[in-house]
Amino acid sequence: MYRVVDGVTTTVMPDGSGVVLDAGAERVFELNEWAVAVWANLESGADRDALVAAAVADFDISAEVVGADIDELLSELQERRLVEVVAPDPTV
Repeated sequence: MYRVVDGVTTTVMPDGSGVVLDAGAERVFELNEWAVAVWANLESGADRDALVAAAVADFDISAEVVGADIDELLSELQERRLVEVVAPDPTV
């Protein structure tokens, strides 16, 4: 499971792209429309499998292709310290 790091905010632009602001590090990142959709699901607490399922439903692409793309995106977001891996809540 992933969590957006504290201090990181997102703004969705009228064209569907987005901007991620890491206020603590004073860095800005651009997201395309697909990455914005993945980000929105991350913010709602989706795990990797839920991210893949949502992307398959929203963008009509195969789970194999989108799974690899999501893995790559999650890895990049972790490297940039925008998201972090968290253990699932055992009480849920």
